[in-house]
Amino acid sequence: MKHKASVLLMSLTLGYDTLSFGTSIAEQAGINLREQFTEFSRGWQQASPPIDAQQLGQDVAEPTAQFIQGLLSNDQIGHELGKGFGGIFNQGVSAFSSEYLNQENTATRNEFSDGIGNDAHRLGANLSRFSRPFIVQGILATIGYYSISTLKHYLCKYVDEILFVPDLVTERSTRGWWDSMKKRLGWGIYRGPKYTDLFLATKERKQLDEYYAVLKRSQQLQTQLPSLLLYGPPGTGKTEVAKRMAKELDFNFAFLSGSAFSQYDEAKAVQKMSELFKWAYKSTKVKTIIFIDEAENLLANRNHRNSSEKSQKILSHFLSFTGSLHKRFTIIYATNRPSILDDAMNRRITYQIELGLPQMEQRVKIAERYFQQMIASQKELRINVEVDATLFQWVAESFDSLAGAYIEEMWMRAKNKAMLLSTKGLTKEIIAESIQNVIEKTRQKGQYISKAEN
Repeated sequence: MKHKASVLLMSLTLGYDTLSFGTSIAEQAGINLREQFTEFSRGWQQASPPIDAQQLGQDVAEPTAQFIQGLLSNDQIGHELGKGFGGIFNQGVSAFSSEYLNQENTATRNEFSDGIGNDAHRLGANLSRFSRPFIVQGILATIGYYSISTLKHYLCKYVDEILFVPDLVTERSTRGWWDSMKKRLGWGIYRGPKYTDLFLATKERKQLDEYYAVLKRSQQLQTQLPSLLLYGPPGTGKTEVAKRMAKELDFNFAFLSGSAFSQYDEAKAVQKMSELFKWAYKSTKVKTIIFIDEAENLLANRNHRNSSEKSQKILSHFLSFTGSLHKRFTIIYATNRPSILDDAMNRRITYQIELGLPQMEQRVKIAERYFQQMIASQKELRINVEVDATLFQWVAESFDSLAGAYIEEMWMRAKNKAMLLSTKGLTKEIIAESIQNVIEKTRQKGQYISKAEN
């Protein structure tokens, strides 16, 4: 794939150089062609079909070749270029004259010939504007050569990033060169969801703001990008924070699970790990955030009682790959169990931020936002419940000691059931039943701790 792209772009480069060289004679050639076609059109008006199309093409080609050859002082390049242009005119005029010129209507032939002459003259005049004076032509040729060479370089790297994504990466989003260019020009101001839109505690927000600022500054100065560990209960928004940061910073985002390595033997796991970091090293000017979810499955303490010999060796290899920070990518780790991470890994992570369970005020805002996104936006859904602050307060109280993701799940369940029971629509009973179903599920998983159980 790379070789084909290189050959194609090299051909375009050669074509651009040839065009730059030829534009300086285009206007004169256009004037000459117009005169030639005008002269021939007078003959066509008196002629009776059929006209010898092959001879006509040769008649046009020969004087054109001679004109260009003379213009270039009869040197070898001029001779070959003249022959080339002559051959093109020979084929083109022969083909067109076979279809259009062998007509009994001499007015049509005359109109056709004058049209060709005028178009040729206009083309030559337009091209000549960009080729005068000679220094402009040289600058254009130089810019064209280096622009296409640079485009070839980054295109090959970009294609490589798209086509050769490591197997470990299960989800990714890319920010192309066009996105970066728009941002530099002030056109690409990011207006999508931001990590600051998430309902976080004040302490968490300040810590994330600091990390974001350092990451952005490191990007601007082209220095090593700091790593980050996000820890806390499930559903507190760890993945969403990383995704939104990547989009705001115009970073690529690559998601993989820490348990992905467990499906391979040691040799295969090391090979996959090598592919991952080689891919990250080769990333273009657009930086990459590698997000490792369930990091405890990869980074568990080697002295932990459940740590196997294979997992210890895989961790040792991972530590060798992440011995230092990098300029082209950073790693954000996420875990629900930070206490079992290996000490060596903890020392290498630059920032560690806890995302805790939302408090009452945050849960009220979360309940209202998900209601607007999932319920109120459904025009076909009937809402037979009073929507006010009391409703969201009730939902928030029901999810005490639970993450915001479970409130989202509850609204999804309520919406689905209300759409099935279209005659009733969304009622308070359906909401209460959905709350109970989600809480019951979390109890079964041992994730719910009620005030009575404390």
